[in-house]
Amino acid sequence: MPPTEPLLRVRVPCSEDWSAMEEDGRGRFCNLCNMHVHDVSRMTEHEARELLAARTSRVCVRFL
Repeated sequence: MPPTEPLLRVRVPCSEDWSAMEEDGRGRFCNLCNMHVHDVSRMTEHEARELLAARTSRVCVRFL
């Protein structure tokens, strides 16, 4: 079986504290980068793939 591409590649990991970010109903909001952060650890693989496929610009994610 040929290897598959990973769902995510982290080029520059964020060092901001997740617990210090404000909850916004869909995840958290990072005041440092002024972006919504999606917690893909809480999504199904299908949901995560849809999120990434639909993006039109940078997307911030958290995963464990």
